[in-house]
Order: sequence, then structure tokens, then C-alpha cells
Amino acid sequence: MNSSLQLLEAFCSLQGEAAEVGEPHLFLRLAGCPLRCSYCDTPESWNVVEDWLLHLKAEHHSFPNPVTAEELTKQLKRLALDWNWTAEESTLSITGGEPLAQAEALRDWLPTWPGRVVLETGGLWPEKLQSLLPSLDAVSLDWKLPSTLRDSEESVAPQSCVQVLKQSALPFWVKMVVTGEVSECELDSALQELAQLAPRCSTFLMPATPGPSRPASLGPDFLLDAQIRNRCLGLKMQVLPQIHPILGVR
Repeated sequence: MNSSLQLLEAFCSLQGEAAEVGEPHLFLRLAGCPLRCSYCDTPESWNVVEDWLLHLKAEHHSFPNPVTAEELTKQLKRLALDWNWTAEESTLSITGGEPLAQAEALRDWLPTWPGRVVLETGGLWPEKLQSLLPSLDAVSLDWKLPSTLRDSEESVAPQSCVQVLKQSALPFWVKMVVTGEVSECELDSALQELAQLAPRCSTFLMPATPGPSRPASLGPDFLLDAQIRNRCLGLKMQVLPQIHPILGVR
């Protein structure tokens, strides 16, 4: 077994993106990602770190990496209890970084977690995604548009990941982050590919949140035009920005 995980932080907050936006989640942010997306708002998660942080309501605690399965479960239950919650009642969002980079350790640990689990992934390594499906309750797939990706040794495979998800009975939805660098042709091509793979898929066009070293999004007219232009595809498409920066929460 390889049940030790490299973490960045764990906290409780409102889900800020996509299908479960506004719902309370426990968040487990893993450390390490091979991608360098231009819109990334957590570059501190790109590399592994010496210590990870547990954010409780009134205090923060630091623990060494990597963390064992037993210790992780203990601290996540502590986090839930701090919010008058139980692990069984909660939804745990596993995010990153890129969680699939630690798929083996997650595969060992997740069957021991008693609550609902949503995996947030950038759509790499469909085989690793497949291996985690029995322990997941939903998947939020970030379909990376080519112009938003910087040079990387890893290639994203959203099409293959959607095929894996489509063949399962697992609920999933797709996000496409739209920056000022995205063209109509690029976005339309991705939406057409998605519609062919997963008709009626819940699809969220997410304008990039502006920030230091992050490109701004295109305006609302671009997003409105994209929805109307692609209405014949049959996707369940809507524009939804990140709400956690708007609300000022983690």
C-alpha cells in the first residue's frame, strides 16, 4: 500500500465552482501538479511542500508531509467537527494541484473515508481516473483549452477522461475556463468534441478570475454569443464565475 499523501491544505468553505456552487464542502488540496495553466489561482500547489496546513475556524495547524491515511482521516474528522459536522454528513472535495498525480495513494485511502467525495481534476491520465471511480460520488472535470496551457511534459486528455466517465454511472460535469486568450474557434471546437462524447453534459463556461499574473476573461458578450452559437449542440451549458473570490472566502 502507498497511502501517504502530499498535501497543501484542508479547510471548510462554500464550493465556488460549477454544479455544486454555494454548497458547503470540506476541501482537501493536494500538492503537486505537472500543468502550468495561465489562469491558475493556486500556484503554491504546483510543488510538494514540507508542511501542510489545517485551517480550523479560529486557528491553523501545521503538519509534516507526507501524511498517513490514519492521520489524514483523523484531521479531516476534526475539521468537520469544528464546523459542527460529521464526516458521514459532509461532502469532501479533493482538489489540487492535480489529485490524479497521487492516484495510487488516494485509491488506498478513499475506501476508508465515510462521507461523500467529489474529485476535481484537470483531465490527465484516464487510466488513473478509472482506478478511482469506485470510491467517488462525482467528478468535476476541468477541460483545459489549449491557449490556457503553458509548456508541460504532460498532455491533458479530457476526451479520454470524459469517455471513462460516460461509461460509468458516476455523475460528472465539465468546466471550461475562458481567458482573454481563448478564441471562438478554440472554444467551439472543444464544445463540439464534448457534445459528441457526452450529449446533454452539464457544461460550465467559467470566465477567468482576474489576478496578478493571470489573464483577464473575455467580456460577457463573448460568453453569451458562445452559448447562443452552440445551442444546437444540446449541452446543458451555462456561464458561472467563481464565487469564492466574490464572497472573499477560501
